Amino acid sequence: MQIHYSLSACRGHVLCFAANITKAVDGDSIDINDTRIRLSLVDTPEIGHKNYTEAKNYTLELCPVGSIGLVDQDDDQSGGSYGRMISLVYCEDPSGNFTKSLNEFMLKRGYPNILPKIGTKSDSSESWTQEFGCKEFVNE
Repeated sequence: MQIHYSLSACRGHVLCFAANITKAVDGDSIDINDTRIRLSLVDTPEIGHKNYTEAKNYTLELCPVGSIGLVDQDDDQSGGSYGRMISLVYCEDPSGNFTKSLNEFMLKRGYPNILPKIGTKSDSSESWTQEFGCKEFVNE
């Protein structure tokens, strides 16, 4: 069951919902209920590559299975990528707020590279994205 929210974390005009995290596929893909989410702007190592396990485990540390994740779908990429919804994901903190951006924390941890093609102007308006090379999207 998806719970729809109207929270400050929801920035766009398309789908935004909160639901249980059911699986970390890898460092940049996570299942929330029956929806596979591809983190926008984040590109972590694939299986068999250096830091794959570390990136996946860090995703699970920030957003453990059974916790609640808030999904803010990318307005400009609502068609998705290989069957995955491209989104910003926020993990519920102990007080029940959605303040931890999984996308941001993954980049700051250093496992992924920024992947501008899996993100758009709407994503790059966040100040943290500009730290990682998304300045080219601002004010276009």
